[in-house]
Amino acid sequence: MLWTFISSMGTKAYMDQPCSYKIVTDKPKAEVDDAYKLSPQQIESFHKNGFLGPLTAVSEAEMAIFQNRLESELEMESKAFGMKTVRDRHLDAPFIFDLFSQPAITEVLAQLLGPDLLMWRSQVFNQMPGAPPITWHQASTYMLEDYKQPILNPKDRNDLFQLTVWIAVDDANMGNGCMQFIPGTHDKICKVKLQTDNRFYKAKFEMDREINPDDAVAMPLKPGQFVVFSERCIHGNPGNRSMNRRMGINFRAITTSTSVYSGQEKHYATHLDTSWDLKNWGVVTLRGEDKYKLSKHINIEKPETA
Repeated sequence: MLWTFISSMGTKAYMDQPCSYKIVTDKPKAEVDDAYKLSPQQIESFHKNGFLGPLTAVSEAEMAIFQNRLESELEMESKAFGMKTVRDRHLDAPFIFDLFSQPAITEVLAQLLGPDLLMWRSQVFNQMPGAPPITWHQASTYMLEDYKQPILNPKDRNDLFQLTVWIAVDDANMGNGCMQFIPGTHDKICKVKLQTDNRFYKAKFEMDREINPDDAVAMPLKPGQFVVFSERCIHGNPGNRSMNRRMGINFRAITTSTSVYSGQEKHYATHLDTSWDLKNWGVVTLRGEDKYKLSKHINIEKPETA
């Protein structure tokens, strides 16, 4: 059984479907223009550590324009979900997808993940002053959102089938809670130690892997910079201890041989106690072509102005 959930005190369980990753290479998975080529050392570093950054998507001036548009967009209800939400706003606003599809981002992803890419999810993170830390965590197929079924169904869970891109809208630093990573921890999905009364997402837990805070690598980013990482790499942030907001936006890219929300009309996020109607949701082609057609598709028109 791939998923273990036992209600007794102090049990050990997976928070996601287990998988392992042993690949270390310095070879790209796609050919790209010279302007976007990663060095062999960068590619090898990603596969060894589970993350790569900082890299630059757009200038700080361009991000300032994007920030103003994003703040206005978040004041409106999502046309996809019919509520105010920070989830999947690229489905409403082509200017958001335009940022995600910048070659400075997509060509990095192609070299690490492959030439044909889909995007299935995005989210805005708006960490205000005083926001608490985000505890160390990792994910594989996102069974942790609804422990009855995974969101992602890859051809091989042990291969690399998804990457996350986190883009700084504001300056992100140690004071206001920039992301931190534990290098090399994408090698496997860990179990967690649970203390629970059969309410999994209200459980207190700690990862069943010794984590030395001194091993953490902080990823400060200037507006317009980004980090690309495997969600399997243990990550978190120390909370916002400053007087300044830390806003970022991320998206998740997958291989076209990975299906999303298979057979589902709604998605229930247990930790949020919220259901998401998927009738207006769909994957978006980020690069190349989808030869498998495993997931529902939508098209996003390019904006007239970025």
